Amino acid sequence: MRSFLHPGRTFAALSVLLLSFLLNACTKEPNGTGIGIIPPEDLVAADSSILYPSQAVTFPATFGTGQGNVLIVGNSPLCESVGLLSFSDIPDTLKGAAVSSAILTLSPTYSFGDTLASFLMSVHEVASAWKADSVYWSSITPGFYNSASVGSLTGVFPDTGTVAISLDPALIQRWFQQRADSVPVNGIALVASGGTNIVKGFGSFIWGTPPRLEIAYAKSGRLDTLQLITGSSAYAAHPGSLSIPQGRFVIAGGVGQRGYLFADVRSIPARAIIHDARLILSVDQQATLLNHYSVDSLVAYFVTDSSSKAYSTTGYQPSAPRSLTSQTLEVPIGPIVQRWVSGESNQGIVLRPLAESYRLDRFVFYGAQADTLLRPRLIIRYTPVK
Repeated sequence: MRSFLHPGRTFAALSVLLLSFLLNACTKEPNGTGIGIIPPEDLVAADSSILYPSQAVTFPATFGTGQGNVLIVGNSPLCESVGLLSFSDIPDTLKGAAVSSAILTLSPTYSFGDTLASFLMSVHEVASAWKADSVYWSSITPGFYNSASVGSLTGVFPDTGTVAISLDPALIQRWFQQRADSVPVNGIALVASGGTNIVKGFGSFIWGTPPRLEIAYAKSGRLDTLQLITGSSAYAAHPGSLSIPQGRFVIAGGVGQRGYLFADVRSIPARAIIHDARLILSVDQQATLLNHYSVDSLVAYFVTDSSSKAYSTTGYQPSAPRSLTSQTLEVPIGPIVQRWVSGESNQGIVLRPLAESYRLDRFVFYGAQADTLLRPRLIIRYTPVK
């Protein structure tokens, strides 16, 4: 059929369309889309493989909790965690004021463990400087907070409403003097007593009903009140006495327990197009600890240094939540495997809980030496390229 298009214009238009297509394709994660521009003669029939990771271990990690939406406090077999609060906007004009009362109000929003157990928490003045995004359990050294209690909370209470804690007025008077003298005020630590099986979470300055401090004072013969509702909040936690069962690995939120896995994928042809890759983890349901607050999902990361467990900050699609009867959890890692077979160094993957900074979910999985039906396995669907 005779063409009515001008050859020069047609070539220019096609060039623009092709350039636009290529630029758009380069901005996305590796996937099977590129198969459409590979000559058919370079493709081989689609195939699949099941690989078994040779390593599946737990390693400790640190992360900031200052942007978390919950302030976790507890001392149980699951974890030990200290909450930290620092109020801003304390006036520097109240030196010498006589404080008659100081009420700290917190909003319970989360719990883990025996919800019928009594929760006992004491409040202490912090003696050391801290930053919300860089305070870890290693920061809570002897002397970080004063041993003397300036307030306490005891009882069984739901994860709704508010609780009120009366603080020592002398603490607030010291803060007024420090502000006037340009001395930093480091805030308070919330410390739970041991021997209980309950961990509580309170609203932070980031989300929910924030902590509130109401102060009644007198100065120059005048009675007045002050309300503080802004500041910094964080928590520092580490695993409790629960051990990792033999032949298992643990991934737990709140306490910095992450998973590291390595699988040799050299049997997958170089430059293959990865259509799907899923890491299947078998759950030890008796040892795994979740509750109705749990976010039953993990996120995988491309590791850039296997010795330090450093990883690319690109987060991939999290695993879908399991049903209550499911004995496995599937983590999609297709983009990671595509990077490996495309030539990037395979340093393994890191797994962390999706809700790592605000939930204490404890996942226990069978390790690399478990029975074939229980050990981690990587299922890959791909098309080789000649």
